[in-house]
Amino acid sequence: MNDLFTPLDIQQQSFKRALRGYDPEEVDEFLDRIAENLQGYVEKIRDLERKLETSDEQIKECRELRHSLNEAILFAQQSAEEKIKSSTQQAELTLKEAQVKADAIVEEAMGRIEEQKRELGRLMQVRQQFVAEMKGTLSKFETLIGLVSESGRPPETR
Repeated sequence: MNDLFTPLDIQQQSFKRALRGYDPEEVDEFLDRIAENLQGYVEKIRDLERKLETSDEQIKECRELRHSLNEAILFAQQSAEEKIKSSTQQAELTLKEAQVKADAIVEEAMGRIEEQKRELGRLMQVRQQFVAEMKGTLSKFETLIGLVSESGRPPETR
């Protein structure tokens, strides 16, 4: 038999009649009050059990949400780390490409400088030849002028 009493158990409880016992009306009235109080407690317990069940569901939802948030944070951290790594690699690649281009530009400029030095050397040789030829021509003219001035007449051309 169940050890817990229900309000109905209390209301249906009956006692033997004795000569010198308690007043049955008082006992019945007291049992009715106990049954009412017990019914109130039963309702409160049921209400608290429903609230507890609701709270348990909310706790479960919160735990699931916390788990989801933790996963989202972990994913965001991994994604950020991957983006940083990718950006770093891209920056390094861009830097290497820029260095290669800069080296090519420097090499091209050095080639042009060498070419211009060679051209300058060639032009200096041409100038020296021209100066030498002009000196030779001037020397011939000087000689001719000297001959003309000595004889008073121009030399014969052959």
